[in-house]
Amino acid sequence: MSQIVDKTGERTLAVVTMADRAPEELFEKERIIARCLPVMVKNISDKLSANVLELERMPTALTSVADVITAFMRIIGASKESLSKLLLRGEFDEYPDDRTKHGTARLVEMLNEFSVELRNCEEKKSYQISIMPIEFAEKIWDFIDKVVTSILMRHSEIYYQLKVSTKRAAHNLVEKMKEQSINRVKEIVQMEKLTDYSSNPDYMMEWTKLMTQKENFVKNVNNALKNKSGSSRVSLEGFGDIEVEHLRQHPNVLQQAFDLKMRMTAYWKIVLKRLVDSMALHLQYSVHNLVNNDIEEIVNELMGPDGHGIERMLVQSPGISGKREKLKKSIKLLESKDVVAKIMDRIAGYGD
Repeated sequence: MSQIVDKTGERTLAVVTMADRAPEELFEKERIIARCLPVMVKNISDKLSANVLELERMPTALTSVADVITAFMRIIGASKESLSKLLLRGEFDEYPDDRTKHGTARLVEMLNEFSVELRNCEEKKSYQISIMPIEFAEKIWDFIDKVVTSILMRHSEIYYQLKVSTKRAAHNLVEKMKEQSINRVKEIVQMEKLTDYSSNPDYMMEWTKLMTQKENFVKNVNNALKNKSGSSRVSLEGFGDIEVEHLRQHPNVLQQAFDLKMRMTAYWKIVLKRLVDSMALHLQYSVHNLVNNDIEEIVNELMGPDGHGIERMLVQSPGISGKREKLKKSIKLLESKDVVAKIMDRIAGYGD
């Protein structure tokens, strides 16, 4: 009869039959059961604890629109606080060892690198220089995209239905702000192309300093051009050795050319500072708006124009829902270990 409920015999410890009514035979089988049951109970308890823990770690089931909205508000609220720390306040306690998340520090590093690149590009053509701020803005927003996406994914970890949609919506938002930012940077560059004015006193100070070399430079150029057998290169502080052979054909514009070059040099330093400062101000302002205002647009995108986007998120992945039900059934079955424990108590009572 035991084979009807346990065909393989793997769950059968002993079979008590009518012939086992003799006390010594029944007592022997009880001893066998008593030895095995403690191990079984421990294994059952361990498995039960593991299943309960796994069930608790599974993505939270969202069963109503109210659940989804509440989860969204929780995700957005927690993400705004984390992003405010990383991108605005410079507090890195949530990621002390992950420098890729240290937003304010990384933004300063990138701005400093951009400044150095601009200072080293004086020999490049105007077009090459004008695209550098645009490339820099793209680089900044790619970094911001990674930080924002990472933070949102961390705070939506337990909500499977929201995770994929939130990631897509966050990327779309950053891409939109990136496009707006690049358009603004293009305006900044265009304004610099059309403007040759600065109220910065450093401009006149720098130009005056450079002009102190004019008399000596003109004298050295004239001497070099007169000496046909000698070198046609003249040294100028801050510029190195300069080829002046081409000036032989334009001796009358030498002083004007020197004056124009010094004005351009002095003004270029002002332009570099202004470009870096303008980029820093614009990007900081954009990041502030992203964290404090625009990030909430993610909810609007997920809801969709018809307002039914959230309802679609209530559909749970078949794999996850199936696993959840399987764990629940397993837990319910394993909780029957209390019955086994009661049997052990009865056996112990017989032994006494």
